[in-house]
Amino acid sequence: MSKTHLHDNEVILDVKNLRVAYGKVEALHEVSLTIRRGEIVTVIGPNGAGKTTLLSALMGPMTVTISPRRMVRLTSCNASTLP
Repeated sequence: MSKTHLHDNEVILDVKNLRVAYGKVEALHEVSLTIRRGEIVTVIGPNGAGKTTLLSALMGPMTVTISPRRMVRLTSCNASTLP
């Protein structure tokens, strides 16, 4: 019998309405996802679908379009406010 730990269902990444644009071309439009502790998540899709853009936007090396509804939360800190 396995024990349920207090943080087993803890959300470690929560993204709401993420948008990324290269000039006037919107590469990601209103992307939302939630990842909980212990989950294994993959990002799949054809070439040019936005996989690298999504991961780059989440990791921070690119400037993302800020919309009033955009939110990226990593564990208990709001990553939207990080430099």
